[in-house]
Amino acid sequence: MLASEIMDAGAVAVRPDTPLRAVREVLRAARDGAVAVVADDRVVGMVSSGDLLREQVRSIPRAATAADVMDPVRPITSTAHCGDVARLLLGTGHQALPVVDGDGGLAGVIGLSDLLDALETRDDVLAVRVCKLVADNVQPCALDCAVTDGNAVVTGEFRSGREERVVRALASSVPGVRTARTRPAPGPRD
Repeated sequence: MLASEIMDAGAVAVRPDTPLRAVREVLRAARDGAVAVVADDRVVGMVSSGDLLREQVRSIPRAATAADVMDPVRPITSTAHCGDVARLLLGTGHQALPVVDGDGGLAGVIGLSDLLDALETRDDVLAVRVCKLVADNVQPCALDCAVTDGNAVVTGEFRSGREERVVRALASSVPGVRTARTRPAPGPRD
């Protein structure tokens, strides 16, 4: 999964000379708790809620603008893989990172919450892909596909052990599926 698939493309940016009061207002509306700072159509930093809080609790606040409190950050490209983005966020301690387009302009912002949302829905997406692949390649039967943490379980009315092996092989071939099991559907009660 790429950064462009999960980033907040509607991210709002501030300029380095934006007063902190205005930055606070923008941050209140920001989903990721951080806002990009852009000068001359280039990302020059990020301001997070934590940056503002640190400034606020100082005995003598000194900062007046976004430039005074922003953290310089290395932007990521929209084609960056989410695993790399997660490692970068966790390694740097940032809440969010700016995503830039091919020209280096701000394309969006990706934060920890975006990654968590993507991981949460990823299993649902995998389950749909597994069910579709199995249904397209095995004579249709009643199927239920569930994926948890990349582990797929296909429940169905399998006609033979061979058919179960084929279903497991198909499910295992879906990118993102780590393991695949089959489970016979419960039969009618007597």
